[in-house]
Amino acid sequence: MTGWSRSFDMSGVSFNEKMTLTLVTRRHVIMASHYRRKPGDKVVFHNRMGMRVERNLVGVIGVVGDVAVGLLDSDVPPDLKVYALPAPREDFSLLKGTTAAVTGQNRRIFFHEIDRVGSTSIAFRHPKVTKHGWGKDLVKGDSGNPSFFISKGELVLIETHTSGGAGSGPFYGSPLIQKKLSAAITTLAPGYQLRLKSL
Repeated sequence: MTGWSRSFDMSGVSFNEKMTLTLVTRRHVIMASHYRRKPGDKVVFHNRMGMRVERNLVGVIGVVGDVAVGLLDSDVPPDLKVYALPAPREDFSLLKGTTAAVTGQNRRIFFHEIDRVGSTSIAFRHPKVTKHGWGKDLVKGDSGNPSFFISKGELVLIETHTSGGAGSGPFYGSPLIQKKLSAAITTLAPGYQLRLKSL
């Protein structure tokens, strides 16, 4: 990867299958509920030096809407990125028209604009003017891949894909989704918490 996006830390995303998994704690991953991996599957991450880290998926449960959470057989090491979610706020309209980093099934990053943010969902649009390079129409197989808001150089997880086109899916700044996700995390393995970051 070249250009300014090469500084993005994607080590917390498992791309070894099209059904992508994204770390939200050292032991929990999220995915699209309609396109989920199964317990027993091998999960592979790579740290920023390219070193391979393998875990096994030992449990998966649905959370809400198109969100599912999975449990790894043990914690991942600290050199893998665990992504923060947006800290809840009354109004996320400040995000409309800003740029998000959108990933696809072939381990590539694209840049789309945020079109709307609802109480539990978010949707993107293709920029009218290509500001940062290129975009992509999301297709079958891209489901569950994560999208990020870039906050002071850090990738903050805002969505995993449900629909195609410019993309849309569950919004991880939603208090409802965060509450249900936290409960599911505790059900699978207590003692872990989501990390939140103010945008």
